[in-house]
Amino acid sequence: MYAYNNIGLGLPPSCGAYEIKFKLATKSWVIYWAGKRMTAWRAFMQQQFEEMAKEQAKQNEILRGLLRQLVKEEDVVIINKLIDPEPMQRWLAVLVADRKRLQVQEKLIDLLDDPHPAVRDSAHHALVRLGRSTDFGPPAKAKAKEIASAQKSWREWHQLQIDTRFADDEAPRVTNQK
Repeated sequence: MYAYNNIGLGLPPSCGAYEIKFKLATKSWVIYWAGKRMTAWRAFMQQQFEEMAKEQAKQNEILRGLLRQLVKEEDVVIINKLIDPEPMQRWLAVLVADRKRLQVQEKLIDLLDDPHPAVRDSAHHALVRLGRSTDFGPPAKAKAKEIASAQKSWREWHQLQIDTRFADDEAPRVTNQK
């Protein structure tokens, strides 16, 4: 009879079901606002990501322009930029020297202990490429001792290349004359 007489009036506060209904309504409200916040957070993060991607694209275009400009320079200019005080110039010079396959192994070996990781890493990759996949290191996060050891190995390898090249130049040529 109570249920029939109170249809549409809701539950009285003294009822146990009222407390359950109140908790569910509160949780629903919290979930609703959490959802709104997550949607706002997602939109904010999406906007940040898009802005970062646009900025990175601008920076990449600037770097490509600098590389195109440096590639057109004479080899002497590139070699001089390998010892430039500005790390960006050294890094770009290493990339161009690698692309042009300039014989600057001594300077690249010296750059293996550059204070800037990008320069060190690029110098290492250039040496590996010039060495036809010969790799004496150093690893990316090498300590000073490992870097010194790698530089020593690279210098020994380079000296061997020079000695071999001169030995080939001095060796008598054998021709098949009939």
